[in-house]
Amino acid sequence: MNVIFEISTLDYPNFDTCIEEKQYFSVSPIVQVPTPGGKIQFFRHIFNKIEELTLIPNPTDHYRFKVVKRFEDVASHKVRYQDNDEYILSLSIPKDQLRDVPVPQELESIVQLPRNSTRKCIDLCQLIENYSAQQFIDGFISPITNEEKGAVQQYRIASFPDTLIIQINRFEPDQNYQPKKLDLDVIVPDTLDLTPYRFEGQKPDEELLPDSIKVPVIDTTAPAVDSQVNENYVREVMNLGFTRNACERAVFETKNSGPDSAAEWLFAHAEDPNINDPHPELIKARLRHSTAPAPSHVSEEKAQALSGMIGATLFQSKYALEKTNGDMNAAAEWYFMNMDDIPPEPENSEINVAAETPQNQEAAEPAAETSNPPPPPQEPFRAPKDGPGHYQLRAFITHIGVSPQSGHYICHIRHANTWYIYNDEKVAFSQNPPKNLGYIYFYERTQ
Repeated sequence: MNVIFEISTLDYPNFDTCIEEKQYFSVSPIVQVPTPGGKIQFFRHIFNKIEELTLIPNPTDHYRFKVVKRFEDVASHKVRYQDNDEYILSLSIPKDQLRDVPVPQELESIVQLPRNSTRKCIDLCQLIENYSAQQFIDGFISPITNEEKGAVQQYRIASFPDTLIIQINRFEPDQNYQPKKLDLDVIVPDTLDLTPYRFEGQKPDEELLPDSIKVPVIDTTAPAVDSQVNENYVREVMNLGFTRNACERAVFETKNSGPDSAAEWLFAHAEDPNINDPHPELIKARLRHSTAPAPSHVSEEKAQALSGMIGATLFQSKYALEKTNGDMNAAAEWYFMNMDDIPPEPENSEINVAAETPQNQEAAEPAAETSNPPPPPQEPFRAPKDGPGHYQLRAFITHIGVSPQSGHYICHIRHANTWYIYNDEKVAFSQNPPKNLGYIYFYERTQ
């Protein structure tokens, strides 16, 4: 199924019967703010609803791919592999890697720019390279040798979907602490070869960390534990558009003197290469508390309501509510943006979703009397689509406007080597599609 092609060729005899996205935003408890971040949240929400309501074959399988994280204990050189399913490859823009390129003279005259003007730019291939590069985790203590030599983690793609969705994070706060788009170009190739980033499996000379040893889950999106960081200050500064790591670093470095001091520190250190990295002292604190039990002060009723609303487990719902001080809407947003950062449910957890639902209450009682209760029913296994890692650009979405909280979104779709622009219900030929200004890109695997 070619979903993009089907969307691009649908004939709507009565357009008024369609639900526009802004109508969905006005009533949805999941996606209420039409910001660029909300667009990705909208994608994830729609995919999750399709997953929930569709039997095999499932159209979301064409976008689903598997990512494997390789974790290596530097002291013992033992490794562990963890895989997750994804729908969107989200890429950040490192400001220290931007370069200046001259603006063409014909464009200078059109937009009335000074002569010899330049624009910041970065290659999409460089962003993908950054995503798959090794990341050093300072402060990690080896569970084998008890030495504090750190750890290394790296991401690889284990399966290549039929259509790969790539998100470019184009956000930063301005001088007035308001979020704005990064005014830069992303050099986007018409074809991509992701073969070098494929996960090739465990290496012959690698030794796995024993299953009996629990490697700490380093949740860099969670509030700092056992450290002198005021979480209220962190959340307030995050409203300006900074990352959690940057905000925690600022509050920590300004010794909890307040959100204003933290914001000033951030703007003074915005160019620091490690500004968005977790602070080493906060990593150590999380490592000491990485096996924390599931949240317990969130009400069961609220957790069950959120679970039914977003399709998460009760443990995941409680975890999201814990992160957002019990706010249902904020918890739903946090879940969709950070679901891969939720640690696995502890084996001794008292939370049992199957046992706590009314329809399974009778089955749960006899299970408690046996030492080996039967496992819960599993959904049919669906392996992700896979094939060669060669892709061609098929479509992209751009944002018109300066503020991410306003403006307008348009889409360009290529069909039979011709580009078309989709502006709401208006469709026209596109002579020069602005590929360099995209926010979301759709790459289709070539046969």
